[in-house]
Amino acid sequence: MATNTRAYFLFPPGTGEVGSAGAVVQAGQALAPEGAPAVLWGQGTPDGDRSPFLNVNKGSLYAQVNATDDETSVWMKVDEGEDDADWVRLLAEVMGLDHGAASGEDASIDWDIAAEMAASVYYAGLDLRVVLTGTSAVWASAAYFKITAPSATKAVNGYVSGVEIELVNENVNPSALFPLVLNFSDNGSNSQAQRAFMALRDYGSETAVDAFLWLGQEIVAAVGTSANDTLFTTTAGGYEADVDYALRIIAGNANTPYWIPLCSTGPGG
Repeated sequence: MATNTRAYFLFPPGTGEVGSAGAVVQAGQALAPEGAPAVLWGQGTPDGDRSPFLNVNKGSLYAQVNATDDETSVWMKVDEGEDDADWVRLLAEVMGLDHGAASGEDASIDWDIAAEMAASVYYAGLDLRVVLTGTSAVWASAAYFKITAPSATKAVNGYVSGVEIELVNENVNPSALFPLVLNFSDNGSNSQAQRAFMALRDYGSETAVDAFLWLGQEIVAAVGTSANDTLFTTTAGGYEADVDYALRIIAGNANTPYWIPLCSTGPGG
């Protein structure tokens, strides 16, 4: 989409078109601390170093009337750096609409967040909190994810997942690293409740899932070493004769390692 070359004011009314000369929207009252935000409209993306985008205050809105179909048309000024980065699109995609064919890496909602960490700061890219009331709920969840795969033949070397989580660490001295953390705080008194950190249930009409856990190629590539500091080791490290592999875990705050033995011979074999 081309950068905007001409924009018009919707608010305050009567300002009309503003060209390169620019116009500063003044405060509505004599004692107001600064000018009021404006609402603009035009074609193309905001040109942050040109009036009127340059002159209006943070909080101003711009309606892009020729935006791509099914994409949001609204931009907001969030900085005063006098460049295009001063303006951000509100929601990268309109929710609830068909996204169309993807090309390369694509996302219906794509947020890039920069967060500066400091001492005693707890930060979350998404903080979703639900407080339930009433007593008759059958099912409730803070977040629900569902993906429906097409009925066509699967793509070569492809996969479908309900949720995928990736942790990329560039900290030279982190306290701890966990792609997934499950916190359980149970203050209820119902002794009949089923309690578990995870519930694994098979809803399919086909044969049950093949296995509880799949150790993919990224992990299996490390198999062949008997070192005691690897996640997935072979039997050459002194395990029992009928143990094929061992899966490494840690227990306690001292990072004490333990190994879960794995055998390729099934029960009754």
